[in-house]
Amino acid sequence: MNTSLPIPEHPPRVSIIRSVIFFVIYHLGGVVGVLFIYLNSKLRTQEKGLHGRMFGVYMLNIFLKYITNISYRVEDPDNLLSTHAIFAFNHQSNWEDIMHMHFVNSYTSFITKREVLNIPLFGKCVPYYGGLLIDRKGSKENLEQILSSTKKDVLKKKNSLFICPEGTRKKPGAPYKSKSGIFFFYKNLGIPVVPVAHNSGLFWGKPFWMAKGTVCVKIGPIIPPGLSKQEFFHQLDTTLSNHSQELLPPSLRQTSPQ
Repeated sequence: MNTSLPIPEHPPRVSIIRSVIFFVIYHLGGVVGVLFIYLNSKLRTQEKGLHGRMFGVYMLNIFLKYITNISYRVEDPDNLLSTHAIFAFNHQSNWEDIMHMHFVNSYTSFITKREVLNIPLFGKCVPYYGGLLIDRKGSKENLEQILSSTKKDVLKKKNSLFICPEGTRKKPGAPYKSKSGIFFFYKNLGIPVVPVAHNSGLFWGKPFWMAKGTVCVKIGPIIPPGLSKQEFFHQLDTTLSNHSQELLPPSLRQTSPQ
């Protein structure tokens, strides 16, 4: 294990008062961002939406640090490309959904379920924040539409793509396994994939459950474009499985991560 910081067995809990204060600010910030888009038509562009999203990320990092005492540390930052890429994260909490833009050196688009459009107010704003909508059934027509939108955002605008290949959140220590969807984008976009492992689930759990400490993030190694499906998933799953296990306290690690 090569982590620069010790991983606590039982990180100290954030007080319920501080947790409530943080979540109130967290949700109010989202409401304010949505209202700005609704009230000002000049903000209804993806460029301005991404600028607003980045501002929100920087503010959230400050709130996390000073209200809940949660910070983060990136290991192997040299594996962060200066150009756009597909960033593949293991999925444990809301932390990676939001904070990844703080350190990946790029605006990011993200794949999300079309059902988010049904969320009052917020749903209609998702495309302005970089959301690319996909049907659960994954019809051919929808996949072609998603690919066209992704190429526009990622290849033409030089944004990166944020994706959690597991498809759903897992508790720290759960076995890692990618779903097949990421290979569709890897194959058709022809850009590198950067695996990003972290242990955010130790510090940001269910609503109002937070623990003080430092989220450890481990980057890479970079997966180059052009690999076969079998070799691609071997590299991706091995990297994210091993690194996510390394970032856990011994009591939560799988004995033989795959």
